[in-house]
Amino acid sequence: MISRRRLISSVIPVILLGGLASGFLVWHNRSSFKTEITQLGSINFTISANGKIASSEQVEVGPKVGGLVSELMVKEGDMVHAGQIIARLDDQELKARLRQASSSVEQARTTIDVGQVQVAQSDDQLARVQRLFDSGVAPRAELDDAHHAANLRAAQLRTAAAAHREAQASLGYIRTQLDNTVVHAPLNGRVIIKHRERGQVVPAGDPLYTIADSMNLFVRAEVDESDAGKTKIGMPAIITSDAFPGRKIAGNISKIAWRVGRKRVLTDNPAEMTDTKVLEAEIPIPPDPQLRIGMAMDVKINTGQKDKALLISRSAVQRRGQDILVLVVKNGVVEERPVQLGAFEGQIVEVTAGLQPGEAVVVGKE
Repeated sequence: MISRRRLISSVIPVILLGGLASGFLVWHNRSSFKTEITQLGSINFTISANGKIASSEQVEVGPKVGGLVSELMVKEGDMVHAGQIIARLDDQELKARLRQASSSVEQARTTIDVGQVQVAQSDDQLARVQRLFDSGVAPRAELDDAHHAANLRAAQLRTAAAAHREAQASLGYIRTQLDNTVVHAPLNGRVIIKHRERGQVVPAGDPLYTIADSMNLFVRAEVDESDAGKTKIGMPAIITSDAFPGRKIAGNISKIAWRVGRKRVLTDNPAEMTDTKVLEAEIPIPPDPQLRIGMAMDVKINTGQKDKALLISRSAVQRRGQDILVLVVKNGVVEERPVQLGAFEGQIVEVTAGLQPGEAVVVGKE
């Protein structure tokens, strides 16, 4: 390598003089080049995608009735379990209505009791008059009056029973409304958003909290439409984030959307278009308190591997307009060589045409 570097150094003035017009001038005023030998190796084919951490289940939780928020028991970041009371609405008015409805039920029950006694009395009277009529003692008119009285008492009892059922239904409804002033967590998870404060009046169904299952997380990766045909369930992926430099999360695609849709995960690039067509892929990740729902992640999906690929460092590749070039050291002379590139993996790139194994290419300066 030392003799080669000296040889290369000795021919630089010639190259500089003869290459100004032809494009050979690349390393102006450099004393020596750093080279590497092209070689065959394995390279992985990858697809890059933007993604965000999401939860397998995320719900907005609010009261089934409207009212004044009297208590909020949890805050953002708190873990909750299914069935846990997390909020209460003011229930004083409903408690008053409950007492009134209970009283109405008791009154209706009393009316039924009285009606049952009256029905029994009218039935006894009808039986007595019937016997007298059968004996020829009571006239037909008296028997008819006894029949009418018994029928009236029976109708009044039925009306009282219907009123009792209605009062019970009203009582049950108010009890349900009262129960609904207490808000329970529907699942085990973490509170990720608190929407309201104590003292606010909320309509029925308005969210108080957003709760997400923090134990079953996945990255929703958006694969460009052009790569949709290369993406399959089970493919391995490496997930990284600017928030955790050097950290890599390994996973596999578990689900792929059935349709291509608009891009929703946007980067900081102001030129990025929201109408870009993408295919969503889900990659489960292990639970971790540091991984927050909504975090932006970078995803590399491994779509396959190629063996016996001709590999060089990315630093060897130069672009001039539409041309892709490398500098090749051959017989002590540096020459430009147009090449065609294939897959990229980290700082390694595949060359599909323009180079042969064992050739020396310039990758920088000494």
